[in-house]
Amino acid sequence: MSDKKFTAIDSLQYLLNKPIIETAATKKIKTILTRTQNDSSMVGIIGEEGIGKSTGVAKSVLANPSSYYIRMGQSYGSKTLFHELIFLITGKQVYQSTNMNSTIDFLSNVLTETPDKKLVIIDDAGKLKSAGLGLFHELRDNTMDTTGFVFMGLEYFMNNLLKWKKEGKIGIAEFYRRINFWYSLPYLSQEEKILYLKSRNIELTEKLISILKEVNTIWELEARVNIYLQQKKIKGSRNNPPSNPKEV
Repeated sequence: MSDKKFTAIDSLQYLLNKPIIETAATKKIKTILTRTQNDSSMVGIIGEEGIGKSTGVAKSVLANPSSYYIRMGQSYGSKTLFHELIFLITGKQVYQSTNMNSTIDFLSNVLTETPDKKLVIIDDAGKLKSAGLGLFHELRDNTMDTTGFVFMGLEYFMNNLLKWKKEGKIGIAEFYRRINFWYSLPYLSQEEKILYLKSRNIELTEKLISILKEVNTIWELEARVNIYLQQKKIKGSRNNPPSNPKEV
């Protein structure tokens, strides 16, 4: 099998090709990532969909060869997740028949074979099943001197953890206890929304001011502004038809 493999790292680059503004949320993420890697701690980051969690990590991850980013997919099982992490670190794919004990063992070795600080980031962590989360406490214990772990997700990530902990799901209490800090990300401020418009060279109008008041995240802002621009373009073409009817 070829050693070439698509990973979530490949999808981060496109985020840097879009208009990016530095917000309180992205600044906070940068600080959290640096601190977590330096301290080899384990943290959770909670933020609403479209608030800029992935964008916040893009620059840091792509500029840091000792950081490893995985975005959970609906199709991911525990084995897929840990095998992808091995691929990110070593560049080599793992045989699917490799059992989880050998996988955790191998990961523990590669993350601790040098004393330099590493960082593992799991995005969309709410898609992790309870069994997968339970496996992380073993990896965490084996790598506490060299590796920081960041789990990013929506609010239901924490809600599920608390629910599973109460239900006594195997490994969840151990995982939850190993989270050193929980962080929540702030919504966009009005100043940040205006900064976004300036980054796209969009003139601020009364209509846009009303739109800005209705949105809280980058995703909502992008969507609403794009709709506004499209409607404005259509209206402009109706008011200014071609001088020659044959010119379309």
